[in-house]
Amino acid sequence: GHLIDSGTGMEVLHAANGAEALEVLGRDRVDVVLSDLRMPEMDGLALVEAVREGHPGVPVILMTAEGTERLAVEALHAGASQYVPKHD
Repeated sequence: GHLIDSGTGMEVLHAANGAEALEVLGRDRVDVVLSDLRMPEMDGLALVEAVREGHPGVPVILMTAEGTERLAVEALHAGASQYVPKHD
């Protein structure tokens, strides 16, 4: 779905998982992707790699509550622009 953030005026597009995110990227112009690392069907690392291959100009920011330094390094090596740990 589409949502306009009243604070920023940005249009926010939602996807339930990585595969759906790729569908959105295929039909809409997207400036940045913000994704969880852990998702069904396609995890965030696979999404980063797919975006890098199919949409190389679109930065991907990965978030996770289960972050480790190893995962951060993997995400950045896969092509993520940023890796953000989620806190409670």
